[in-house]
Amino acid sequence: MGVIESTALSDELVETIVKERKFIDDDLRLDDLKLRNDEVHYRMKKDLICEEHKCIVKVRQAVLNPLNFSIILVYVDRFKTEHLLVRYNGNHGRHTNLLTQEKIDGPHIHRWTEDYFKKTDNPLGFAEKTSSYITLKDAVRMFIRDMNILKATDQSQMVLDDYNAH
Repeated sequence: MGVIESTALSDELVETIVKERKFIDDDLRLDDLKLRNDEVHYRMKKDLICEEHKCIVKVRQAVLNPLNFSIILVYVDRFKTEHLLVRYNGNHGRHTNLLTQEKIDGPHIHRWTEDYFKKTDNPLGFAEKTSSYITLKDAVRMFIRDMNILKATDQSQMVLDDYNAH
């Protein structure tokens, strides 16, 4: 399965995928982060059950600096190519938005944009500073809310609620 920053996706498709209800079998428990062979990062990958598009959540945290982390929403297309759509970063150092040269220190959120796809080699090169989280735990809470991720146990209740509404 190839991992790329993205190919010709539109801003509209990315926004549709972000807003789409996604379900996860269990919580994104930080206890599930496992030390990988590089012994530099803890990592975790969780499949999401989606209504229309296949998505995955990936989490990474540096061993030596727990505030250096990433939580990524990944879209998997019909060719099984992974497209990184949204990434919540902790404080890993300075980020520079390539098109504007704006410098960002501290936690920030990357979003796939058509503009960055067309004008740079990094569709996730755009980021906005955030003060909504500092720790990985708080970032996971915000990510789950912002990416419309629900527990799979809620899925059957939501289907029943949708049915009863008619």
